[in-house]
Amino acid sequence: MKLLDADAIVRSKNAGPFRFTLDVIFNDRKQFERMKASGVWNREYLCQLCHVEDVQVDECVFYEPALAFKFTYQRPLSSGAFGDNDIYGSQQHVSLYGLEF
Repeated sequence: MKLLDADAIVRSKNAGPFRFTLDVIFNDRKQFERMKASGVWNREYLCQLCHVEDVQVDECVFYEPALAFKFTYQRPLSSGAFGDNDIYGSQQHVSLYGLEF
């Protein structure tokens, strides 16, 4: 199953002016457990997908009570700086849609 077809909220946003956070919040426990068991949702793979280095990652965690996954990493430029192309951080999650689990 691709994330695009899952029963989930997929979003990205600023986590302050110097970080992006990507959230995947499932509405279905079976899909959440399937996603966890797939092994795809790991720091190394997501670094490649998001074009960031491991040292730039602040969080890569599953949050069971909310059936959620969070990936937070440092922005290349602070929000609103000259050259910033996503001031609200709302376009960073698109690369996750093709993930299969």
